[in-house]
Amino acid sequence: MRVIAGKARGKRIDLPSKLSFRPTSDRARETLYNIISGHIEGAVFLDCFAGSGAVGLEAASRGAAKVYAVERYRRNCSIIKGNFASTGLNDRLQLICNDYKKALRKLHIEGQTFDIMFFDPPYFAGIYRSVLNLLYQYKSIASGLIILEHYKTTETGFSENFSRVKLSKVGDTHFSFLRIIDDEKD
Repeated sequence: MRVIAGKARGKRIDLPSKLSFRPTSDRARETLYNIISGHIEGAVFLDCFAGSGAVGLEAASRGAAKVYAVERYRRNCSIIKGNFASTGLNDRLQLICNDYKKALRKLHIEGQTFDIMFFDPPYFAGIYRSVLNLLYQYKSIASGLIILEHYKTTETGFSENFSRVKLSKVGDTHFSFLRIIDDEKD
């Protein structure tokens, strides 16, 4: 795997020798970034369930001001640090090596907000609804674009609290682009 575009274009992305996750393919990342390219420059980007950090690294390479990577496995956190350091983008990384629930709560308490939030949990772990419930609960941090990567037949559980603004398909990988519906405007 390599960084597709931007400052670190062509740089190799290291992966653990024994994969404990399913990396977002180069083709899927390219499609994703073709869609959101106009929103990356200067953005604060969240890469949750970061794995190798490839999605967040791509955002940093393309000009995101800050990338928060959330990953629960220490071995993967080490890989993420190394990938950012080897591309010279480690000054843009804020790594949270913790469970997504604790990480989102921490970010909420700190008052952090995001322009783009990317979530790529294990396809068949059945946690999409939990992720979305937390985002709705902490909607102050999720005022921007929310992107869920999921398998084509996976039920993401997005509800009346979210509006899907786009669905993009890359083989079996789908990206749902969501925004929280602001019920206070109604």
